[in-house]
Amino acid sequence: MDISDLMKILDKLSGMDVLEASVELDSAKVMVKHHPRINDTPAPQTHMRAAVAPDTIKELETEGRAAVKSPIAGIFYSASSPEQPPFVTAGQAVKKGDILCILETMKLFNELKAETDGKIVKILAENEQQVEARQVLFIIEET
Repeated sequence: MDISDLMKILDKLSGMDVLEASVELDSAKVMVKHHPRINDTPAPQTHMRAAVAPDTIKELETEGRAAVKSPIAGIFYSASSPEQPPFVTAGQAVKKGDILCILETMKLFNELKAETDGKIVKILAENEQQVEARQVLFIIEET
């Protein structure tokens, strides 16, 4: 089992209400457990917004613009907390290394950072939206 196999397994399990899962492949073993919910109250469900049409993305992704894709499946957070302003807004200039959003997968919070200097042209995900791995989240015009 290599890291890509493990990431595929975790991506599949990230959106599920898993109580326990065990996977054995060769000499590696992966065990996933979710903590029981208090009073067994169901967790709030986030609804996935319809994906942006590929034609729309190609139209936005012209020369000098880049699509920033989610490296993992998870929940998209535009800010560090509901009381805080979003990390970025459309039209805002960003520098390489600036935080664009947070992606939550299996109770782990991962910062997605800008890979180049540029300007946010469009944000294609909504706060607290479930996103898929390789889904386009931002269009950045490189400077």
